[in-house]
This record gives sequence, C-alpha cells and structure tokens, in this order.
Amino acid sequence: MSTKKKTIHFFRLDMYKLENDVNGNPVQRHLETVEKRCYLDEFIQNKLPEKRAIKVQKYNSTNGSNTATVEISSITDEYVFGKMGKEQDINNFQLRKSETLASSPIAKDPDQFFEAFSYFMIDRETLAVSYIMEKSAPRITYLGDLFTQIFKDTDHIWGSTVTIVSKDSLAKLARKDIIGSIAYDVTIPKGTHKDITKMSESDYELLKNEKHTKVQVRLVAEKRKKSMFESFADAKKFLLSMGGKTDNVSVKAKDDNEILMQEYRLFDDVMSKRASFNYDTTKTAEEFEHDIESQMWIKYQQNRLEILEYIGFNED
Repeated sequence: MSTKKKTIHFFRLDMYKLENDVNGNPVQRHLETVEKRCYLDEFIQNKLPEKRAIKVQKYNSTNGSNTATVEISSITDEYVFGKMGKEQDINNFQLRKSETLASSPIAKDPDQFFEAFSYFMIDRETLAVSYIMEKSAPRITYLGDLFTQIFKDTDHIWGSTVTIVSKDSLAKLARKDIIGSIAYDVTIPKGTHKDITKMSESDYELLKNEKHTKVQVRLVAEKRKKSMFESFADAKKFLLSMGGKTDNVSVKAKDDNEILMQEYRLFDDVMSKRASFNYDTTKTAEEFEHDIESQMWIKYQQNRLEILEYIGFNED
C-alpha cells in the first residue's frame, strides 16, 4: 500500500448583515450561530441545484475568470461535505509513463474543462469548516462568497471564512518579548467620512459608486523597545479576541535577541489550526473520496474542543 499525507486547515463560516442603526446609517451585524444555521439549511433545501454544483464568482471581482465551482457530495444530519474546484489550463498538464518516461496529452471533450479541486466540510451545528488546502485548488474564501452570491441581494447577507488560529502559534506570538504594533481593518458605513477620512463634502460627492469605506487601525507601543502588553496573558487574550472582530490582523513583534521586528499575519495559513492524516493512493476515485470524508470528520472531532473554544461556541 502506498500512502501520502493530507493536511486539513480549520476555519469558521461567518456571515454578517447590513442593517440600519437608530440614525438610519448602515451598520454590520454578525449573525448568531442559530441564524447562520438557517441560511445554511436554506441553501441546502432550496438553493442547491439538482446537479448539486454552483459556479461562484469571487466577491467584488470584475474578472470573469475569478470563479470556483462548489459541489456538494454528501449531506448528513451532522455535516455538509463537498469539494471546490477551479479551472486550469489543460495545456500545462500531461501524462507520463513512470518507467519509459513517455508522455501523452490529457484528452477532454469540447464541453468539458480541466479542474483542480479539494475537499471541504461544514459542521451544521457549529458552522466550523474543515478544508484540505491544495496548491492549485481554490482558496477557502470562495465558500464565504457562495453565501454572499446567494443571499446578498435578497437578505443583505455577506459570507466570509475566518482562519482558526492554532493555540501553539498564538501562544508563541503572545510570548514575544516586544509586540510593537498591531494593525487591523475596520469597515465604516457609507457616508461616515468627515472625521475619519478627512474628505470634504466636495471630495465625497465625487464618489458616485462607493459601497463602503475601509480604514486601518494601527495600535503602536508607547516606546520603541517596549511591548504593548504587560504580560503574556494580556497579549494572548487580546489577540484571541480579534478573531471575532476582523479577519485581517497583522502584528509586528520580536524577541530581545532579534534585531528586526517581524510581521505576523494573525489569520494567515501559517498560523492556522491544522491536522494531518495519511491516505491510500491505490484506492479508486470513489473509495478515495469516501476515505477523505471519513478522515475529515474524524480529525475534526479530535480537534473539536479547541476549535469550538476559538469560535466561542458553547455546547451546554
């Protein structure tokens, strides 16, 4: 038996809704888990085509090629399992004999396209997401874009996926001797520009098609060689709390024996919670997919407590 390793990265499926505050200004409200379940169920029961596959356009992209195919393979009471694929140029791939090294082209019909894909799984109770990140497969962000594409116009719902940071990675960062600065993005409602962006009324009037304004908040330590936090516990608590506020956080930190500050992207793949398993490469395609589904659920269950602690989900 020949085996190879697959690595699962863990995320949470997030959704937010644009609503009006008491002054009539649009504000973002992140949906509670029970609300997100309803939209997932609505997708499964009423929005999923008979062929169980949907082409998803990357949100806010004007490039028609920025698409991925989301296909649902199985639905149980506990999870949704499927795969995401992205079209590839078949001319860059070929087959080669292992012994003679003779090559041959890959054939396809005119109504087919060549696709690289990988597998995802959504826990229907917690909305935690497992994804096997392959080099040529789509980024996990397309899963959030799926919900944006389906529900934005009718329900003003936007979807996104947020990396679940591993405890070990977060602890190592929080233990750095000096945390010099933290930067993160904040989206402010349309029209709230005067005090924040410094734009004049005439400047703002030129923006005919503005959707919203995104600004970067940058927190900087009081002194160059002094950390922003008094203790490791304070740093860890603050960095962990950022998970519920934004998915774009960068931290500059270093130890006393390091010369330069290093930048760490808090929700980058490098810091994500992950788990690995071995699979049998000699299995048929159907057996392989069944094995992947089983292994993803097992590995998720083995890491469930830490994942739910990060998400803030209470099972009681």
